[in-house]
Amino acid sequence: MTPPSEQNSSRIAALMDTVSALTRASRSQQALDIFVDGVRKAYQPYAACSLDVRGLGSGTYRIERLINAAGEDVTPGKPTGTKPAPVQQSGALAELIATPGPRIVRGLHLDGDAVVGTLLAGVRSAMLAPRVDEGNISGWSIVFADREDAFSDRGLEDLVIRSSLLGAVLANVRVAEQLQQANHWIESEIDRIAKIQSAMLPQPMPQIPRLSIAAGYQTYDRAGGDYYDMLPIDPDPGRSQPDPNDPWCIVIADASGHGPAGAVVVAMLHAILHSYPGRTASPSEVLGHVNRHLYAKRVEASFVTAVLGFFHPRDLTFTYARAGHCPPILKGATPDEPLVRLDAVGGLPLCVDQGFRYEEATIQLAPGQTLVLYTDGIPDAVNPARQHFGESGIERALSQCGGEPECVVRSVHCALRTHEAGQRPTDDQTIVALQVRPL
Repeated sequence: MTPPSEQNSSRIAALMDTVSALTRASRSQQALDIFVDGVRKAYQPYAACSLDVRGLGSGTYRIERLINAAGEDVTPGKPTGTKPAPVQQSGALAELIATPGPRIVRGLHLDGDAVVGTLLAGVRSAMLAPRVDEGNISGWSIVFADREDAFSDRGLEDLVIRSSLLGAVLANVRVAEQLQQANHWIESEIDRIAKIQSAMLPQPMPQIPRLSIAAGYQTYDRAGGDYYDMLPIDPDPGRSQPDPNDPWCIVIADASGHGPAGAVVVAMLHAILHSYPGRTASPSEVLGHVNRHLYAKRVEASFVTAVLGFFHPRDLTFTYARAGHCPPILKGATPDEPLVRLDAVGGLPLCVDQGFRYEEATIQLAPGQTLVLYTDGIPDAVNPARQHFGESGIERALSQCGGEPECVVRSVHCALRTHEAGQRPTDDQTIVALQVRPL
């Protein structure tokens, strides 16, 4: 077996170094820099360059990287960041790449060339190989020498292999870059959705007569499918000023799923609820109205659970209707009073049956009592052993505070985090506490 020549050995070593470095490239410009530098080292003291012809006409190109025989980067108009290199459409390089296919060109004289004449003075030969992407030439790899006999067919074969390797790496890296850019755009859009969704929540909390209010709102992701709101109800729109003791609509809802899709459904719910026409007769009427309009939108595979009630400050009554949602819990004014689950009425989730008629029930509230509404992300939370927090977890947390809304929210959240023991929540988690104040 004939041992490899010293020159071939150095080229093999340079090729292996280039291959190793290319596998670590995360940006297309980085891959190009590695390749051109590797080619120049393999054929030193010759010059090397890489051209980009994607989306350009015949003989038109961009110089991605140009290194002279001394190893200096002399790329004209070198691309930086998102700014590409300038398009060139004249000179010797345009003539070289006008004919497809790898080849060796001898008898070159580039000294007076308008684009690279001052950079490649003294060049007398070149070998060039195209880079192919999906059957089309996407770029060129070129090595320049100051002697006409510098290159052989064996060297050209080597350059074709190197150029093909670069083409494959660039294709993969550019796909990764496009995915990264797309992901960045998606992430920024999700952030915008989250800000819009946050703006739909009552901020600050409204001043409802006879009520103290606190809420906790934590999404599984930045945007979520939970929603709560409080709207004043004017039973007589013809009056010049609303009565402070007029009823208030209080709602908590949970769109199926979470993330941007859930947030969009919640935005639809918000718009339908806030555009309810005319005088409001009852919670069941409003819930039916929302259901019909959500159903008409035909949101595929989506539904919404909700509790919607009217609080009357004048007589401290709470009339509510429920659409497949967790029953609210009523905490007594004293520690010895039992917790009461408001499950006297129920019904299908919204967006399931367009003509469904919801029932409603009324309870009498008293000073010191606290009404707790929540979404199923709280009882459904699991610990590392896959055990659910459950309604019992909420009830235990409620027993550890006096009923003040801030204390209720804090106590439930603290118990929830302890139960999860570091497990990431699998759903949005929302709780609203409303305590009846004495006169």
